[in-house]
Amino acid sequence: MEGDTKAAAAAAAEEEEEAAAAAAGAARNPRCYLDVSIDGDMEGRIVVELDVSVAPRTAENFRALCTGEKGVSAATGATLHYKGSCIHRIVKGFMVQGGDITAGDGTGGESIYGLNFEDENFVLKHERKGMLSMANAGPNTNGSQFFITTTRTPHLDGKHVVFGRVIKGMGVVRSMEHTTVIEADRPTTDILIVDCGELPEGASDGVVNFFKDGDMYPDWPNDLDEKPADISWWMNAVQSAKSFGNENFKVHFALWHALSIAYFGKFKFSLGHMRNSLLCHYIFHYYNGSCIILCYVIPDDAPVWNL
Repeated sequence: MEGDTKAAAAAAAEEEEEAAAAAAGAARNPRCYLDVSIDGDMEGRIVVELDVSVAPRTAENFRALCTGEKGVSAATGATLHYKGSCIHRIVKGFMVQGGDITAGDGTGGESIYGLNFEDENFVLKHERKGMLSMANAGPNTNGSQFFITTTRTPHLDGKHVVFGRVIKGMGVVRSMEHTTVIEADRPTTDILIVDCGELPEGASDGVVNFFKDGDMYPDWPNDLDEKPADISWWMNAVQSAKSFGNENFKVHFALWHALSIAYFGKFKFSLGHMRNSLLCHYIFHYYNGSCIILCYVIPDDAPVWNL
């Protein structure tokens, strides 16, 4: 009898552990990243958290399009991947929109379930900036297009399915938001999702030191994992950023110096009688607003550099 009681207790405990593990697994929301470039220059990383407990089907569509794991669509031949797609519509004070993986201009898109899929629910609201929501052409026309709000937009509630939010990189969203646009709210410069994917559980979001240049502070304070209350932390951060900036300035200063001498050395024979008196002025605007002016005189015996 006692053995049966212990066995029953052990079985109950095991069931509780399994239920707890299942609940913990269900509570874990995937994190995905979008690495964005503006006009050919890397701008930074956006990290979003997908709410699988509220909109699992919609969240899975976005996650799989970030990883590209579905490959090529059997129906259309389109690559089911956000990588290489563009941000095609920007409305300042409203949202930025992208994810058209087929046409790139807002007229296309395709989900992992087929061309379109139904509205899952409207539980989550467009209650703040940074909400991740599905763009559509009417009820039940969700594909791959999405948008990120830059302010509270309650008039979209009940019309667009919210399935996540930005947790890091809102500064990148702001940079996109302030890009110049033309008709149809299309940006005048290319804004591309250069890379994207899903972040493994427990992995760093990759926002800090994103450019691999040694800068260990995010560009936007909101991207800090914790908000330090100690003033000394902020003072140390400022000093560190200043030192980091100075070192990088020295590196670029030396590079500009070498390239300028190389450039004018290469073309010294085309300067004629002016080659001994030519002054080459470069003005560098330093971080505190002051200027450094460099003057070079190319001598007769300067070597010719082949660049």
